[in-house]
Amino acid sequence: MDRRGFLRLIAVTGAVTGAGLALGACATEDGGANGTGTGTGSGTGGDGGTVRVAAMVSPGDTLDPAAATSPGAWVGIFALYDSLVVLLDNEPVSQLAESITSNDAADVWTVRLRPDATFSDGSPVTAEDALASLVYTAASPMAGSFLAPLDTAASRAVDERTLELHLSAPRADFVEAVLAPQSGVFKDGDPDSGIGSGPFVLESGSSEDGWVFTPNPHHPGVGIDRLEVRSVPDPDARARAVVSGDVDYANDLPVTAARTVAEPARITEGGPADSKALGLILNTRVAPFDDERVRTAFKLLVDRETLVGTVLG
Repeated sequence: MDRRGFLRLIAVTGAVTGAGLALGACATEDGGANGTGTGTGSGTGGDGGTVRVAAMVSPGDTLDPAAATSPGAWVGIFALYDSLVVLLDNEPVSQLAESITSNDAADVWTVRLRPDATFSDGSPVTAEDALASLVYTAASPMAGSFLAPLDTAASRAVDERTLELHLSAPRADFVEAVLAPQSGVFKDGDPDSGIGSGPFVLESGSSEDGWVFTPNPHHPGVGIDRLEVRSVPDPDARARAVVSGDVDYANDLPVTAARTVAEPARITEGGPADSKALGLILNTRVAPFDDERVRTAFKLLVDRETLVGTVLG
């Protein structure tokens, strides 16, 4: 398995894997799924078998990176779409970007795309596609805050492979703090097309039942022939499914569920690179949330110490 073990198999906190399966070794650079793979990978089908992932998928959720809200949807998103850069092992790792450099003031960043980057329909990934994707994401009420420092009006595609990104203010941490959380690229900046440059294409499914993915014929592959994301809302049920062998991998388990896991399954942790947040979004265009005092009052309502203690067990 390449691409850093398929992004450390989506690099999720509190994940549990079946240690008897080669998938249990997905934290390494080799190994296929279900113990049958050689790890070589192939865009037209490898010898890695099927990987079955149990995940929480919110009803009505989407594979749109700018609107997805649940961990299961993000498993599918990382399967479909490459990003300019992702955060892995607490460090930014380039995917579509060949290089990212800044001017001396750190308010203009130049992204050079890989020359071999190709969408699942066989067309090349261009700087125009990347810019359109960033503009789309920046306009999203859900994900736009990640790209808030980006001046989309001033940014431009210099040529087919070069993207010039202008910021509203200097950011020395632009790559890891801005691009790494949200820089997915989809053809023409339209995620509804489902055309990305990731290792898989969508075969079928929905948020209610989960999704099935097959290899992208224009991708070198990650040693997996079929990826199934199954919607299992209950975290204890996800953990039991791995231990019983019904699935190979379960993600986003709370501490209480993780404590119930026993051999032959094992726990893996994403660490700070997999930090998550649940947001309460206030529409500041309408009353009473157009009043800064009301918004401040909402922030002060939260007992932060109790919240952290409850969520983190």
